[in-house]
Amino acid sequence: MRKNLILVALLAIILLPVNQAEITSDVEDEVLSFQWNIDFGEVYVSTKPLATTENIYVRTSSSSLTQGVASVYSVSYDGVENWRVQNSNSTM
Repeated sequence: MRKNLILVALLAIILLPVNQAEITSDVEDEVLSFQWNIDFGEVYVSTKPLATTENIYVRTSSSSLTQGVASVYSVSYDGVENWRVQNSNSTM
């Protein structure tokens, strides 16, 4: 019984197809270049930016109000600031 089970397991390992996931894309060969930047002043980006199909949303924070006010920015993919909401009551 044990020999039969081992034989079936070995046959299954040998005969079952081996699947490999491989991404082939021209994107890997694409050279990326710096397109634009935004100067947030003395504040820093405090969370991972959120990207949608139309905009990028960025939250900034600061160590103190003298360095700047925490804000949320909406930026287009062209680097144009759509809007900004400042929150001076943020816990930074």
